Amino acid sequence: MAISADEFVSGMQRLAAAVTVVATEVDGVRGGLTASAVTSLTAEPPTLLACVNRDAGSHRLLLDAGHFSVNVLARDQEEVAGTFAGFSGLEGPDRFTVGDWHTGDLGLPILGGALASFECSVDEVVVRSSHDVFIGAIEAVHLADGDVDPLLYLDRAFGGFSRG
Repeated sequence: MAISADEFVSGMQRLAAAVTVVATEVDGVRGGLTASAVTSLTAEPPTLLACVNRDAGSHRLLLDAGHFSVNVLARDQEEVAGTFAGFSGLEGPDRFTVGDWHTGDLGLPILGGALASFECSVDEVVVRSSHDVFIGAIEAVHLADGDVDPLLYLDRAFGGFSRG
């Protein structure tokens, strides 16, 4: 017996997830979106996956680019998360006016202050219902100095992590 979409969503709301911004650039045009459905896939070779709704504004740009960055947000970057989730009203490249963005080794948008930023080439795209799963071969990584204080998403809200 299959569960309903509502039951699935209610269950997944209880799974805390790191908050990331998946971003790319094609011919000088940047695009990005907030994503929590991002995870490591293999260490040898280094790969990750990012699930992107095909209705997302940056989806087509991600497909066309053939490469993308995954920026793991720090706790103090909630405004960036909200902006790239569409809460600010900013669209497309205008979203990059929020946060300290620069260009990485592969020409991809990298967020200053992010806990980690991965620059990836698209290895494969798997179509699954409403989403595409982008499998990225990691070609560069940038790590922040200092304490690790991640921004998390749980029960439809952003928050932090308390060690204890």
